[in-house]
Amino acid sequence: MRNLKIRTRLRILVVFMLVLIALLRADGQLWKPRVWWQGLRYFFGRDPGVFWSTLGPWLAFFRRDFHPWKDDDRALIRSASELLALRT
Repeated sequence: MRNLKIRTRLRILVVFMLVLIALLRADGQLWKPRVWWQGLRYFFGRDPGVFWSTLGPWLAFFRRDFHPWKDDDRALIRSASELLALRT
């Protein structure tokens, strides 16, 4: 079990870095330290903390007993459907 946790954490880090590098390269911002600092603060900081707010559900996906219907998302699906219906 410990080995699985280590591999999962490593995969999280590798995927994050590969996506980040690809996006920064596409924008021509790859070698600007200020951009890296702002991005790291945005993803790992305590204020918005995108990484920390999505870490729990992402790790739950790798559990052996994971099934998407364990979480009741019907209210979320309904609100998203209503929002999409308003746009069309």
